Amino acid sequence: MTVVAGVEETADEALLRGVSEVHRLGAEMVRAMGFGGVCPGGRAVAIPRGVPFSLVEGAPCHSGEVAGVNLTGVRGCEPTIYETNAGAFVSLIEDSHARRVAVTGISAEGLWADPGQQAAETFRQAESALGLVGMTFRDVYRTWLFLDDILSWYDDLNRVRSQFFHDRGVFDGMVPASTGIGAANPRGAAITMDLLAMVPLDDTVSVQAIPSPLQCPALEYGSSFSRAVEVTEPDLRSLLVSGTASIEPGGGTIYGDDVVAQVDRTLDVIEAILTSRDMDWGDVTRAVAYFRYAADAGAIDEPWRNRGGHRDRLIVTESTICRDDLLFELEIDAVRVGVR
Repeated sequence: MTVVAGVEETADEALLRGVSEVHRLGAEMVRAMGFGGVCPGGRAVAIPRGVPFSLVEGAPCHSGEVAGVNLTGVRGCEPTIYETNAGAFVSLIEDSHARRVAVTGISAEGLWADPGQQAAETFRQAESALGLVGMTFRDVYRTWLFLDDILSWYDDLNRVRSQFFHDRGVFDGMVPASTGIGAANPRGAAITMDLLAMVPLDDTVSVQAIPSPLQCPALEYGSSFSRAVEVTEPDLRSLLVSGTASIEPGGGTIYGDDVVAQVDRTLDVIEAILTSRDMDWGDVTRAVAYFRYAADAGAIDEPWRNRGGHRDRLIVTESTICRDDLLFELEIDAVRVGVR
């Protein structure tokens, strides 16, 4: 679920409101991700006990201190939560169909190292966290990578990630969907990571990469992620679309100086992915819009409304995109119930 924070709402209040709603719905917390100042209000966020929570820099495009919080809960079974020696949280959910894992707040311990070295350690920390529950990175289907000062070392991140994927055999299977965005974190690490992984236990559950009809595979220009992935379960399909921007089929940026055109192009690209999976904007359950400049945030309002998106499921933040000519990026999740 999504909590879009009000102007007067603190990060603590937004998180507590979301956790309370998850519990009101009879669910147990699995993970939460907040977007705001890395030390909102000049103090640490008070995190409810037992809530795996990561906070990244995603300044609200209003005068408040937090843009919003994404939360994931589960009903019908209680997650088992582990904390790693490096401070990440591993939430394990098991039923007769699959073992599912969310890992929250992964970062390097050696914060004195350069960003590329920290990235390599962060992937190793993720691997260790997965090992606690008998999984490997080949079971991962979605990642979020938040890079401090992204424009100065994004190419290094891509080299580190591709080498790790090669060494661990990820390219031999499904490459995860991903978001890579410029965002600092309270620890002062060069990079933090969250991820989702799953091991199906029977043939009613599957995960597959989904191509983008209007864009080339990101692998073709050196970024090791899938445009989207789809998880099929007995009673629903979930589509997780990677961070998507105004990139043409050959991999180059288009409409580099026009944020309105970039928003429209990005929505066109995501809509084509939704349509290819027999979904539409009404199926979107979670979305995060990243704007390079807060003053441009209004560019999403009318096209989002006109396409049928639910505004209460959209968090809008000010964040740095991975190219200096990109002004906007959008990620979404969508769910279609009862259709296989």
